[in-house]
Amino acid sequence: MPPSVVSQQGTVQLPSSTDSGAATAAVVDVAQTQTSADKDDNPDPPRKLSQMALIPLKHDWVFWHDKYVANATPAEYTENLREISDVNSVQSFWSVYNNIKGPESLSLRYSLHVIRKGIKPLWEDPLNERGGAWNFRTSKADAPVVWRELLMALIGEQFAETIAEGDEIFGLSVSARWNSDIFQIWNKDSTLKDQSTVMVKVKDILKGIELQSPFYKAHKDHDHFNSTTK
Repeated sequence: MPPSVVSQQGTVQLPSSTDSGAATAAVVDVAQTQTSADKDDNPDPPRKLSQMALIPLKHDWVFWHDKYVANATPAEYTENLREISDVNSVQSFWSVYNNIKGPESLSLRYSLHVIRKGIKPLWEDPLNERGGAWNFRTSKADAPVVWRELLMALIGEQFAETIAEGDEIFGLSVSARWNSDIFQIWNKDSTLKDQSTVMVKVKDILKGIELQSPFYKAHKDHDHFNSTTK
């Protein structure tokens, strides 16, 4: 049985090898409590992530924050995007996650994003403009748990098996509204959405949480989409 470690969020089961997919097992159980890890009779007590060699992620990811401005032009929206930090290991992910505010602290219509490094959270980004996103709402009370669980699935590559060949998952966003929060899971190719089981996976991850008004929308179908390659 592979060893385990303890992060600030709980017990992490490590994979038996540290190849490009190693983070999948390393983050999947990270929200468990440390109670069992501290028992004296534990034959294989977990180790702290800070004491381990870096556990690489398959892809590098970037945390972003955007500030809402009414009727903003694409240029103004871009100006209000702030890059928080990039992460490339399980350790760096939890270091950033544990030191920034979550969706419960977002002002109305402000957003948080975690997007593949090299891509901006913009519909018009050259790598995004042929893609789209699965959208759904959750209650304010559920939003922090949904954000955490889906981020773990994202960086742990749990969505890889849910998408069509040739497609990729590019990121996750959460945006604050009056009485709910909107989540978006971004993908590369909107024409492949019907071959995906992303929302089946989301419902499996978030058992017991109500997902309101789920739908998919291609970026180019938004009223304010402004492709640079039209």
